[in-house]
Amino acid sequence: MSERFPLEATSREVIGKKVKQLRAKGQIPAVIYGPKQEPLNIVVQWSKLRPVLSNAGGTHLIDIQIDGNKIPTLVRSVQRHHIYKDVVLHVDFYAVDLSETVVAAVPLVLINEEETAREIGGQIIQEHSMIEVECLPDRIPSEIVLDVSKIKEIGDYLYVSDLPQIEGVTYLLDEEQPLVRSDYRPEAVTEEVEEEELDTEVEPELITRQKDEDFEE
Repeated sequence: MSERFPLEATSREVIGKKVKQLRAKGQIPAVIYGPKQEPLNIVVQWSKLRPVLSNAGGTHLIDIQIDGNKIPTLVRSVQRHHIYKDVVLHVDFYAVDLSETVVAAVPLVLINEEETAREIGGQIIQEHSMIEVECLPDRIPSEIVLDVSKIKEIGDYLYVSDLPQIEGVTYLLDEEQPLVRSDYRPEAVTEEVEEEELDTEVEPELITRQKDEDFEE
């Protein structure tokens, strides 16, 4: 069972452009919604929201405490300033039913990447950084770890079927979907091309000149 994070919030009536006044006071406007939850406008202190967003991401449950109630949620989206990306403008929280499965995107983390690349004399290329899964809200893994040491030579692939089996978690990608592949290093390809050019015999260009009839040796 994954870690859960508590977060205090208060309901708000301020909407539209007036929410700028809230941000000026260090408060972030947000909304809670879901299949069984009417949209509820809330406001959260940035000092309390920041560490929760950083640690919970989109895979850990956040228990929002408001008006004496506790609402289990997941972060669905975070709106940030278009220039200052560390400035959060608004957050959408998705209210979940703990007895019903949800779909979530989980980070894919590779291990033994450098060692494998060195052993095969190439590079490891990750095709997918996130994996969609379906499971109960409190079963969402914080990350999915894939050991790339299974790759033994250039041209090998790892697929969804190579992912570890996690109890209660279903991968939504096709089992034959490639996730990781091995290839030559760019500099190795360049060196190979240069060597081929050096090894190739080039016939000298034949330059002829019609003999001048008046030319005397």
